[in-house]
Amino acid sequence: MKILKEESYALMLFASAVQKEDSPLRNGVGNTLIRMLGSEYNPLVWHAAACALGELGYEPAVESLVQLLHFGNGGVAEKYRNADGTFTVSLVDRIIGEIGGSERYKGFSDVFEVRDVRCAAVYSLGQIGGEKATKEIRKTMHEDPNFWVRESAIRAYAIARGAGAIDEFIEFLSTSKEKSTIAEVLGELGEKSDERVISALEYLQNDENSKVAEYARKALDKLKDKQA
Repeated sequence: MKILKEESYALMLFASAVQKEDSPLRNGVGNTLIRMLGSEYNPLVWHAAACALGELGYEPAVESLVQLLHFGNGGVAEKYRNADGTFTVSLVDRIIGEIGGSERYKGFSDVFEVRDVRCAAVYSLGQIGGEKATKEIRKTMHEDPNFWVRESAIRAYAIARGAGAIDEFIEFLSTSKEKSTIAEVLGELGEKSDERVISALEYLQNDENSKVAEYARKALDKLKDKQA
């Protein structure tokens, strides 16, 4: 989805340029992005605005991002979801028609994936941080039905809590299906002498799932590089 990525990148650059500004400009950008999340049905715009709000670290956007995170996880969109989690153009058009969207958004993509919008929302919550955002991320990480959204939530949780999330990630390994992602973030969060992380990764590198084992080995290598 080239347009989506280009729009997101442009807005992220702009948000990044003003993120350290404690000024009306920063607030104006943030509030404009929030209004974009409240616009009529246009997932391309929603995705771009969500990414930019995360880059901006704009706390007033948390509630809007939480609402966006729950989009597609029930309601009208679910009726038109394909088995693989995507929506085809024809199905998107039917959704737009049902919720009274504008004709100009028809056919915006060959394949629209609601998960992209929701992944952007939860990741941006991690960038913003705070108690409410972190609570929502944790719930998503454990309970969301979509693999990609859960994976994004794990990465978001690592950003929001930093090394403080290590113990929870290690405990989560016993039930999570995203062990490879957890292995990766443990390698990023762990310190060179952290026996908790080293032990968990050494265990994972013998996992019967080759992808999990590979990610665990790469994470251990990253820890070794930190020692150098």
